[in-house]
Amino acid sequence: MTRPTDWKPVGRSSDPTPGDPVVVRTGATEYKSVATKLKSAAAALRLLNGGRSAGVESVQALLTT
Repeated sequence: MTRPTDWKPVGRSSDPTPGDPVVVRTGATEYKSVATKLKSAAAALRLLNGGRSAGVESVQALLTT
């Protein structure tokens, strides 16, 4: 399906959301991947809380560095 070329019915003289949908979709997929990795990294860092770790001294040394 192609995009319309006449945008007058919606009060616009040109396409209000120009761009290549495939490129936009690819970018969104990449952003989602980055967000997933950041969420995972944040969870791993939260596990370094000295009170919840088996190697408390090691973790505390990391946290003070």
